[in-house]
Amino acid sequence: FFVRELVGCEVLVGGRSAGRVTAVHEAPANDVLEVAGDDGVVLVPFTGDAVLTVEPAARRIAVRGDLFGG
Repeated sequence: FFVRELVGCEVLVGGRSAGRVTAVHEAPANDVLEVAGDDGVVLVPFTGDAVLTVEPAARRIAVRGDLFGG
């Protein structure tokens, strides 16, 4: 997939929606997903440790449930 395909994807944290990707920021160590949801904006590291699945065709990205202390 291309990075541009991630913008607009729903981000699921532990099965619950955290919002949608509004931007992907390049950083020296790894890219960072900017996710806007009801609770505001959060930044999610786009790493194998944090991201469980990426499904661009389904417009969804799943991240670890404990990523934000949950």
